Amino acid sequence: ASCGMLACGDPNDSGGAANASDALFVLRSAVALNTCDPCVCNVDSSQGAVPVTASDALRTLQAAVGVPVALVCPACT
Repeated sequence: ASCGMLACGDPNDSGGAANASDALFVLRSAVALNTCDPCVCNVDSSQGAVPVTASDALRTLQAAVGVPVALVCPACT
């Protein structure tokens, strides 16, 4: 997923709030089955060698089911 026009936590570009499909995409990105820019999938703005992790997928899923968590991605570069 490219950060050009996608919202933080919405890698499948469904618009609106995060959903379970977004969380699955983020998880697949964390284990290198998909590629996703950190400005879309790094929803906890963590830094490091692997910017998208399973924790990002968990946070996305929590948002999808209504847990009040903030999805905050780093700025696109």
